[in-house]
Amino acid sequence: MSFDRPTIKIWTALGLAASLILPSACQRSEDPAKAGFFDGAANLIDGTYEERQTTLQSEAATKETQADVKAREAEALKNESEVLAAEERVLRRQVAELDRDLEALRRRLAKGRAEARADQATLAALEMELSELEAQRRAAESGGGVTAEEVALLRLEEDELRRSVDRLLEVQTTIE
Repeated sequence: MSFDRPTIKIWTALGLAASLILPSACQRSEDPAKAGFFDGAANLIDGTYEERQTTLQSEAATKETQADVKAREAEALKNESEVLAAEERVLRRQVAELDRDLEALRRRLAKGRAEARADQATLAALEMELSELEAQRRAAESGGGVTAEEVALLRLEEDELRRSVDRLLEVQTTIE
């Protein structure tokens, strides 16, 4: 069989066109939005769409779970913040009460000094202790906020100082 030149050109052109078209026809698109009729039919038959759907559902479930975890974490942080705010309010009230008690002690010491009812050296020592206690209280607050432990310690020291003032002023009252 002999071919003439125009026939060879036609067959060459057909072969070239087939070599360009066939590889692209063999490549299927698994994305339904991009797949044509034949790709879509092939994807339905071999389960590609079902696999894709399963993968997408799994990804969606994972993202939903992550969102739930983040929501629970946010709720826990909110609750913790509310608890801390309540604790801060309690501490502020305790500090204010401590300040009032320290001021009352200072007034009692001043009254004892003015009435000369107590030993002046002992009064001076107690006033010095009171000043130190007030300085400790200010230092605790300036350190970024007062903790419950610091308030408890300051309260113990204030109670001891108050008992010392009571004993001193009471002893002087009974002597007179």
